[in-house]
Amino acid sequence: MFKTNLFSFRKNLIGLLLAPWLICSANAAEYYAADIIPTAFAKNGVIKGFAVEIMDEVINRLGYPEYNTVLLPAKRAFTEPKRNRTAILANLARSPSRENHYKWLFRLQNISLFYVTKKGHKSVTHENASKLRLVGVLGSAAVHEILNMHPKIRVHATQNEETNLRMLMADRIDAWFTSSTLLQGALKKETKISIKDLSVGVTVEKLGIYAAAGLNMPDTEVTKWRRAFDTMKKDGTYQAIMSKYFAASIN
Repeated sequence: MFKTNLFSFRKNLIGLLLAPWLICSANAAEYYAADIIPTAFAKNGVIKGFAVEIMDEVINRLGYPEYNTVLLPAKRAFTEPKRNRTAILANLARSPSRENHYKWLFRLQNISLFYVTKKGHKSVTHENASKLRLVGVLGSAAVHEILNMHPKIRVHATQNEETNLRMLMADRIDAWFTSSTLLQGALKKETKISIKDLSVGVTVEKLGIYAAAGLNMPDTEVTKWRRAFDTMKKDGTYQAIMSKYFAASIN
């Protein structure tokens, strides 16, 4: 919890001097993170995740004061930089419909998108998904936007991915359209369900997960953030962070 005191006031004042474009933000020294395991999540009162660790390291390398991390439900977090043009978001999928509404700072990882069914069920693709009774998806997320491009598919949007997982296992939906990262997060929250209970289909789409900012961030500031992130990749810090959350190498 962010506490207002003389020290935090000084930190914010310094932050405004170093990054004056933030002057129009009500909370200058903060960034948002969508509550999605393993990108960003709370554990024992501490906000963690690879997106959070990377953002904090970039901010440190920029020489800015420590930012307050604001963890939000995914649906709200996805729209915050669009609503608040000075906001920064740690983890946002880059999709065609979002392209012109954000400043894209740097790519955290690529993700695969696919349909998930219960074990033993027929594999689903965009082509045969329209024959299903109902397909679950995370509302307002990039996966939802992609399904909306296929109007014949009957979509049920939910507030979180663990709901889709439970609905799939209860036969309330026939398939679940999700990503590799979202699937991993849902399974960590629904510990009674295993990947062995599911059939993961072939990859039908690929997207990048980015740190993004509202359109008010100047291009000169965008360049600073990108350069700081590039130094992390060059000296191995990026890979060291990602290896905590993924066994395989991240491109």
